[in-house]
Amino acid sequence: MNPSKEMVYNADVYGRVLDSANDPVLRSGRVGAIESVPPGESSFRLEIVVAFSQKPPLQLKNFKVSAV
Repeated sequence: MNPSKEMVYNADVYGRVLDSANDPVLRSGRVGAIESVPPGESSFRLEIVVAFSQKPPLQLKNFKVSAV
């Protein structure tokens, strides 16, 4: 959700991705980026590659977006 009335560019996405045993899937808190976010509510898609040993289902926790 972009609450401003202006387009946001190059927004970084942060969050935690855990496997079914609550083990972290990624070492970094940054999980991706969104090229542009229009004002209001919009959807986006992130692709995350994980090791085969990480057991599903994955849990997505504390996701937020940061842009300058």
